[in-house]
Amino acid sequence: MLLRELALALLMTASQAADLQSIEQALKAGNFAGALAMTRSALQANPLDVRLQTLEGIALSRLGKGKDALAAYQAALKTNPNYLPALEGAAEIEYQAKSPAATALLTRVVSLQPNDQTAHAMLGAIAFGRKDCSSAVEHFRRSAQVIATNASALEQDGICHLRMKNLDLAIADFQRVLSLQPEDAGTRHNLAGMYLSDKKYQQALDVLKSLVVPEAPDPEALAQCAEAYEGLGNTPEAVASLRQAIVLRPDAEEYYLDFATLSFAHNSFDVGVTMLNAGLQRLPKSARLYLARGILYIQKGEYDQGEADFETANQLNPGQAFVPDVQVMAKMESKQGGGALPKARAQVKQHPKDAFL
Repeated sequence: MLLRELALALLMTASQAADLQSIEQALKAGNFAGALAMTRSALQANPLDVRLQTLEGIALSRLGKGKDALAAYQAALKTNPNYLPALEGAAEIEYQAKSPAATALLTRVVSLQPNDQTAHAMLGAIAFGRKDCSSAVEHFRRSAQVIATNASALEQDGICHLRMKNLDLAIADFQRVLSLQPEDAGTRHNLAGMYLSDKKYQQALDVLKSLVVPEAPDPEALAQCAEAYEGLGNTPEAVASLRQAIVLRPDAEEYYLDFATLSFAHNSFDVGVTMLNAGLQRLPKSARLYLARGILYIQKGEYDQGEADFETANQLNPGQAFVPDVQVMAKMESKQGGGALPKARAQVKQHPKDAFL
């Protein structure tokens, strides 16, 4: 009796192995419907076989039936909570669905398999999404080979390094992103911006070169080039680049402000006022342009015009806490001490924690 039962058990094991092999071959061949049919047939005889439950999940997933696939993986995990293939399958579906459950599943995966770079990359992306850069960069570090060809993950890693003030590491990430997508203008803008922050002006110009070709110049790239030229001490090229950027995008407030900054730095107040006049014709409700022009007027000694611009800026955007500060400075600059002190005291009452006031 015992020998017959043993023989039957061996036959059943051999049959299960044959079923598993046939299902796996069907999956490899892309015959997902056939694999699913064979899996469900085998499950009738062995409903708690975690391997069959997982294969059912894989077949359903390949057929685009994510919800059913997840149910199959969950059934497998109920049978064996630490069965890695089922964990990975369920984690992938939850991750693609942006489900909160993905984090717990992926954490279980890396606890069982600490060197699973794909799981770490997914956890890095999830951490980036919740702005936990410390965790994100650690997971991305542990998935370096996987993300090496993933522009999105590299960009997220770079942004986190930038937020954490690791400028060199951020630059390295965006250099790799640019090598993966050299035609992407946004990547070039981002990398150039980092070079400018690091005062690597020539590198910024090199990155932007393809965006400022005469036949199709990019205005944002021209504005960045202006900053680089100024950093290199080439003010005429900086002015020329900014003028061209303004011509191409005359409603871009930032370009006028950059031009005003250049004018201020080089005591070219009249030139700056003229450009801001042009900007205010296009953007008559720009509080920032009025504020910038007011500052230039004060530098020219035209205090009444400056004060009028500050008042207009304050009316257009009362939330600009620094406008009263500038108004006080204007009074002091014009040596109207009697007007400056009462205004300063009034502003201190309104903004008691303003150290500058």
